[in-house]
This record gives sequence, C-alpha cells and structure tokens, in this order.
Amino acid sequence: MKQILVIFSIVILITACSKPISNEDLKHLNGYWEIQEVKTADGHKKDYQPNNNVDFFELKEKKGTRSKVISLLDGTTKSNGIKENFVVLDSANATFLKYQTDYSKWVEKIENITADELVLTNENDIKYTYTRFKPVVINE
Repeated sequence: MKQILVIFSIVILITACSKPISNEDLKHLNGYWEIQEVKTADGHKKDYQPNNNVDFFELKEKKGTRSKVISLLDGTTKSNGIKENFVVLDSANATFLKYQTDYSKWVEKIENITADELVLTNENDIKYTYTRFKPVVINE
C-alpha cells in the first residue's frame, strides 16, 4: 500500500510541474521528425544516427495523423501507407497525443515542442527525442 502511495505522489508531482502546450506551439508538430534519442525509465539511453526513416505528423485543429516515411535521395518521401490517428488532449496541466488504430490504443505526453525539437513520453515512461528532419538531396 505504501508503494502505491509513493507512486501516486510521484505522478501527482510530475503532473503538477507540467503545463499544457500552447496551440501556437502545437503548430510545430506538423512535418517530418527524425528520432534522435530514446531514454528508458531506468535511465538507459540510445542515440540514433541520421537515417532516412522519419515520422510525418499532420495536425488540423486537435486531430491528426502520424505515419512512417522514407526520405528518398531526390528529396521526396514514400509512406508505408499506415496512418495512426490521434487527438490532442489537454489534461492535468499537460498535453497528450491519444492514438487509436484498429489494433491498439496508447497515449504519449508532449514534454516539449519547438520548431526544431519534439520530446514525447509514452505510458511506459520511455522518452523519445526528435529533431526536425532535413532531407539530403543529391542533384544529378
């Protein structure tokens, strides 16, 4: 019982220190994002090297989609055809992306978003740091 109270207190403290993301900042979500780093709840960190697999977010109002795309050398992108729908929720002084597909449901908290950085934390307390993707174009 004591452990439950400690965990509950930590969740309340984390939530109380958060603030919702403004609608102006949410506009930064649109576009291509490249994974930079993943940090697990126990502190393990994995850095990612630049690659051509990126996430594409498209947000209109408080609804959006996220899809995986591959950047081609001519500057275009090719999607895998799978779109994950999400809605933006402002709750408990924080902003969340709530996803739902035919196969699963999950939530990610937006920790930070700027024009060049996006930080999301999932329900397992795994933190994903993205940077704005800049395609490499090879001219002929």
